[in-house]
Amino acid sequence: MSSNNWWLYEQLLGIAGVTLEKGSVPLIIANYNGRSYRIYTPTPDEYIVSIDIVDKVRGLGGNVISYASWSEVSSEARKHANGSGVEILPHGALFARFGK
Repeated sequence: MSSNNWWLYEQLLGIAGVTLEKGSVPLIIANYNGRSYRIYTPTPDEYIVSIDIVDKVRGLGGNVISYASWSEVSSEARKHANGSGVEILPHGALFARFGK
């Protein structure tokens, strides 16, 4: 597992009702309440989530970008993600969705 998603994967392991596929690289695949979340965590050099990262995640088959508090999201990326089926959430909002 790559370093950019290892921490999030470990946190999701402890949430009741969330099942994870092992070794999900570069996406963490989590199932919760009948929905599959294919989660991408930006790398440190992707600290500003841009349109290019949204497109990268779409190309990988992802549907969620979950980012750390030290990251930023460009307004263009948010607009682009809204029309492309990709959600962009801070880790805290993802945890809240999973009931943590």
